[in-house]
Amino acid sequence: MPRDGHTAVCASQWVVVFGGESDDGKCEDSLYALNLETRQWVRVNVQGNIPLRRRDHTAVMANGVMFVFGGQSDGYFFNDLMAFDTRTITAPVPRWEFYEPANDGPSGRAGHSTTVYQDRLYVFGGTDGETFFNEMWCYDLHTCVWELLNVTGHTPPGRAGHAAALVDDCIYVTGGKSATGKNLSDVVAFRIRTMRWYTFQRMGPAPTSRSGHSMCVFGTRVFVLSGEAREGEDPAAIHVLEAGKIRYPAAPPLQP
Repeated sequence: MPRDGHTAVCASQWVVVFGGESDDGKCEDSLYALNLETRQWVRVNVQGNIPLRRRDHTAVMANGVMFVFGGQSDGYFFNDLMAFDTRTITAPVPRWEFYEPANDGPSGRAGHSTTVYQDRLYVFGGTDGETFFNEMWCYDLHTCVWELLNVTGHTPPGRAGHAAALVDDCIYVTGGKSATGKNLSDVVAFRIRTMRWYTFQRMGPAPTSRSGHSMCVFGTRVFVLSGEAREGEDPAAIHVLEAGKIRYPAAPPLQP
């Protein structure tokens, strides 16, 4: 069934799709998996507790497990964290696991980004329908502790519907929609090792302002695809950021 606002992650030979909003305007709680070897879809018959229906959440992979955070449904914004072990897709009783954090974390939000680095989830931005956030939160998958990071540098303005991708220890963020409803065109980076934001100028033919787009990484190249861009923009255009050519100041080793 057609949908938008869903997530898709790659897990071994599977592409796993969760949630989203269907054509009838209702959010989904279904979990589907595409077998890349057979090119066949299966609906995962999950047992027990399942996440509430939602869209505009995030889903990321860590150690074979898909972690889902946040999202919205019918005007309610979630801040829950759930996990699904993708290695159990074909198991007799696949189940979701709900994570109980050890402390207070981010407020409910949608349209944020989540990136994984060294068994930690980094959550940036998003909106609760009123505020457009520019915080960077970190969740430790081992201790179950949330931390609002004390960042330095020029913190980018709040946004939702942006995209983020990781190269080495840098989270690259492009675009998104601001609190004024304007699509953004900036390219910024958050270096985890130094907890510092960097902005870039004069980087060549950068993507135009947009939101709802996607980013993916191959090697040290970051690819920006599609999204809601200005009129006249070729929807098939793919922009490439050569992140491997960007030089940052020397930084001390990251503490475990």
